[in-house]
Amino acid sequence: MKKIFTNLFLLATLFLASTNLTAQTYIINDNGSYEVMNGWSQSKTKTFTISNPRPCDQLTFDNSQSTDWWSPATGGVTVTATYTDGTSSEIASGKGNGSHSINLNRKIITSLSFKGTGTLTKTISNVKLTMATYAD
Repeated sequence: MKKIFTNLFLLATLFLASTNLTAQTYIINDNGSYEVMNGWSQSKTKTFTISNPRPCDQLTFDNSQSTDWWSPATGGVTVTATYTDGTSSEIASGKGNGSHSINLNRKIITSLSFKGTGTLTKTISNVKLTMATYAD
């Protein structure tokens, strides 16, 4: 009987090892909501600093902006990434309301800055940055 359980355990272990089960690892998993431009069209910047930079897979966030009956909002939200070598680049620019997803191709990022542009209120929320995983 012991031999049957040992064989079943080994078979289950081999099966799980061969399926490459991986969980999503979040570098940033923030469900908060942040105003990056107020109703007076004054821009603000929300920066997420990554204390332990690792290769990144994907950035997702939601963007919303107000509209007035007399004047629709202009502009949107820009996202700037800073890398381990100190350089920065704009990696996304979101306009209107909706969800955004940016593939980061394993770049190592030390911070992400979200900034409102244009007019009226802009808000970001549900900012998630996933760590790149390596499949065997």
